[in-house]
This record gives sequence, C-alpha cells and structure tokens, in this order.
Amino acid sequence: MKKILPAIFVGAILGAGAMWLFSGSSPAPAAAPAAADATPPPGTVHLETDDQEKADIQMAKPTPMEYKPETTGYARVLDPAGLIGELSEIDMDKTALDASSKELARVQTLRASDNASVQALETADAAVKHDQAQLNAAQAKILSDWGSVLAGREDLPQLAHSFLTREAALVRVDIPGGEKLPTEPLAFNLSPVMSSAEPVTAELLGPAANTDAQAQGSAFLVILRQNPPAPGTQMSAWISGSDDGQKGLRVPGLAIVRYDSDTFLYAQVNNEDFERRRVKLGATLRDGDVFIASGEVTAQDQVVVKGAAQLLSEELKAATGGP
Repeated sequence: MKKILPAIFVGAILGAGAMWLFSGSSPAPAAAPAAADATPPPGTVHLETDDQEKADIQMAKPTPMEYKPETTGYARVLDPAGLIGELSEIDMDKTALDASSKELARVQTLRASDNASVQALETADAAVKHDQAQLNAAQAKILSDWGSVLAGREDLPQLAHSFLTREAALVRVDIPGGEKLPTEPLAFNLSPVMSSAEPVTAELLGPAANTDAQAQGSAFLVILRQNPPAPGTQMSAWISGSDDGQKGLRVPGLAIVRYDSDTFLYAQVNNEDFERRRVKLGATLRDGDVFIASGEVTAQDQVVVKGAAQLLSEELKAATGGP
C-alpha cells in the first residue's frame, strides 16, 4: 500500500505536466465570418436577371446616324378666305378703273369737238382718280397682309384657288426669337401637332409680312401640297439648311439619365452588370430620340433603352447602403 501511493502521486504530477505542455499550443481560432459583399465601384450596378425582368429592363445597340442641325418652330394653316376677298377687291377695282378710264377717254374726245362740257370732263377725270386710288389701296393692303413674295406672284389667283379647294395649304411658320436659323437655302418639314404622321416637306414662298407679337422671331410662308390640312390646323415645323451633318449615335430618349449635372446611359458589361457612361447630347430628334454627339459608348455596345432610371436608382441605393 505504501508503494502504491507514491506511484499515484507521481502519475498525477506527470499528467498535470502533460496537460500544461499541451495547453501552451492552443488550437487555431475559428475563421472569421465572411465579410459582406463589397460595394460596387461608382458608376456600376449589379442586377439579377430576375430583377431585370421585373423592372422591364430592355437593351439595344445605338444606331449610327448623321445629324443635320435643325431649328424647331410652330406653324398654322391659314384661312385663304381673306386672301380670296382681297383678290376679289382688286379685280373689282381694276374693272371700275378700266370703265372710268374709257369714259374719260370718251368725254375727252367729245370735249375736243366741243360736244362735252368742262364739268363732264372734270367729273370723268375725278372718277378715274377715285378708282385708281381704290385700286392702289387694295394692292397696298394685300402687300401689307401677305408680303411682296406672295402678292407679287403672277399665278396668285390660281394659287389662291388651290388653297380654297384644299388642293394645297398656305402655312405660316414662326421661329421663336433667339433661335438660330440654319444656313440658307432653308428646307421646311411640317407635321400636324395632333398626328403621328411623318413630316412632309413644304415649298418655301418667302418671309411673312409681319412678326408674331408673342414669338418675336422670324416668320415664313410656305405651301403644303401633300395631304394639305384644314385651315386652323396647328403644326410642328423643323427647319434645316445647307450645314454639314455631324456623325454620331441615336438612342431613345428613355436611355438617357441625368446625374450630377451631366448626362449618362447604361451599357451592359455582362448578363447582370451594367456601367454608367457619360455622353454628350447633340439634339432631341423629331420622334423623341436623342442624338449623341460624343461619349463613352460605341455602336457595338448594348445599352439600356428602357429602365435606365431604375438602374440609376439601384446604383444610388447600393452606394448609400439603402434597402
């Protein structure tokens, strides 16, 4: 029994020592939990395919085009009744003047043979002067109302008749003050405001006789021979000139987003990643598309043409850690 106790004591000491030795080599700490996904770089956005479908994201390639500068204006089909009335007045005054002139010549002949009184001669002469003044006033009025280009046309009666029968339409085009006109010669394309029809080329007559009180800009008269609309029809006008065209790209207006006082669109990087790229806009086109004069996009890129605003919202949400 005395031999057993020391052995137990020694074993206990050895066991404690072993435990102390092993405790100095502690196990490796457990790996830290994986960090949350890093915030995407500025100007990029990640959107799962399912979320793209929910947001109705649509893509297409930009269309190469050559843009010729255009000035926009507004137009109105004029009622030809006033022009017809003034032409009729001129015709009546010409007839009256012709009759009174013949009467004066007759009286002068009679007076020469002492077969007409001085009073008759004076009366005939006064009638000629009256009719001439009436004709001068009517011609001045048509010149004032319609301008020298239209009033001076030799075919004006026939042209006015075509307006009356709706074979053609006389249209006034106003360009607001401050708008720069393209280089002449000018070409006018018109389309009714309340119609989706393609614009139709009009024939330029010349400058209008007066300036619109509100527009305070340039004004022109044009003739529309193709599908002439009714008098009073309001129209949109696009005026181009001989200026050289500029090559660029065309995209729908919905493709453009505005951020930080600049304009961008989103280009697809891969199936679920998009990159916001800066572009410089040249002009808004007739159908609402926009012309891209330059920028960080090519005709080979797939760009977001619908849902770009949603992508911008997702980008800003991710950048701020929002829900």
